[in-house]
Amino acid sequence: MNASYKTAIQFKDLYIPVKMLKTSHNSSIELNQLCKDSKERVRYIKFCPSCNKEIHNEDIVKGYKYAEDKYVILEQYDIESITSNKDRTLSIKYFCKSKEISDLLIDKSYYLIPEMESEIEYELLRKAMTTNRVVGMAEIVFGTKQELVALFANKNCIIATILFYENEINELPIIMKHKTDKQQLENLKQDILDNTKEFDWESHYDKYQLKLRKLIFDKIPK
Repeated sequence: MNASYKTAIQFKDLYIPVKMLKTSHNSSIELNQLCKDSKERVRYIKFCPSCNKEIHNEDIVKGYKYAEDKYVILEQYDIESITSNKDRTLSIKYFCKSKEISDLLIDKSYYLIPEMESEIEYELLRKAMTTNRVVGMAEIVFGTKQELVALFANKNCIIATILFYENEINELPIIMKHKTDKQQLENLKQDILDNTKEFDWESHYDKYQLKLRKLIFDKIPK
C-alpha cells in the first residue's frame, strides 16, 4: 500500500473520509549491488524465456498457477469485478476490548487522518471510543487481499492496525516444562525487580546503523 491511501471509516450513520499514513518508516542505510569490475549498478530485467526477450510492465499479466506450467489469467477488471467501494472502506463490524487482541496478531499500523469536511465526525468517534475504552474491528481490501483491521483511539487520533488472520500465525512448537529450583527462581525474580524501570524510548536507537554510516562516510573521497 502507498504511504498515503484514501478511504473512509463507516459505522452506522457515520461516514468519515480519512487518509491512511504509515506510522513508521525504514531508516536503514540502503546498499546497492554493483558490478565488481565496472562498479556500475546491477540492473535486473524482466525476461521471457519463451520469447527470448526482455519484457516491460505493459506486456505483463497476472496469473494463478493451478497445474505444472498452467495458469489462470486474471486481468485488472477481473479483480475489480469482485470488489466494491464498500470493500475498500473501513466498515466497523463490532467493538471489543484491546486486551482481547494479542500482540502476536499485530502486523503494521497507520494513522487515520480526517479530511477537512469530516473532522467533527472523526472527533466524535474518537471521543466515544476513548471513553468506552474499546477497539473497532473492521475489514478492508488492499490489492488482492482483505485485511483484518483494529481501530485504536487515543487522545490524539485513531490508529488503524493491520492484524494477522488466525491461519497466518505459525503454530508454537512444543516447549517442554521443567522443574526449577525454588531458590534460583526467587533470586532471578529479585534480579528482574532490581533491573525494572520505566520504558525509556529515547534511549534506544540503532547503534549499528550509526557505525555503518560512519564507515561509509569515512570511505567517501574527501
